Amino acid sequence: YEYLKPNKKAYRRFRIKSITGQNDYGSMQEVIFRRIERGLKELEMGSKGKFLPFPDLILLDGGLGHINAVKEILNHYPELNIPIWGLVKDHKHRLRALIYEEKSIEIPSSTPIYYLLNNISEEVHRFAITYHKKVRADNMLHSELNDIPGVGKVKRKALLKHFKNMENIKKASIEELLQIDGISDKIARNIVQHFN
Repeated sequence: YEYLKPNKKAYRRFRIKSITGQNDYGSMQEVIFRRIERGLKELEMGSKGKFLPFPDLILLDGGLGHINAVKEILNHYPELNIPIWGLVKDHKHRLRALIYEEKSIEIPSSTPIYYLLNNISEEVHRFAITYHKKVRADNMLHSELNDIPGVGKVKRKALLKHFKNMENIKKASIEELLQIDGISDKIARNIVQHFN
């Protein structure tokens, strides 16, 4: 398994749109639906995009409930015939078994298949956490700068790119703010006044 490497170019993120609150099943259904629909659209257009080829296998971080939720979506696309497997964890969140077609297959620890599946699970978790942190940071930046007259989405991005974080923006002088494209003297003064 050591020669198997993640294909990071094929990673995709989905911001959940149709679900509010914590709903694992609903979120998984939305992601699978959007992933398949985007792939089908690319097929229809005859273009190579970000969502082809379709996966040979869907591996879910969850048990039978998660599998059944995703099957509800895949049942609408029988031509794809993608098998779904679930990663079952123990009470300490360690990989315990694989589940397929309602059958549980125990995965002995310290075996190559255990390490491969565990590494996949940890990589997905790492990727998701990194994304959630970015979304939270963007939301915080949006809310803190949103009330400043003249500072819209483009200027918020430019400020963060230049100053790296909110603390540096708060401490910036008018002269430092004026170094950023699109920040006029008036907007620079609005920013300094807002934080002081």
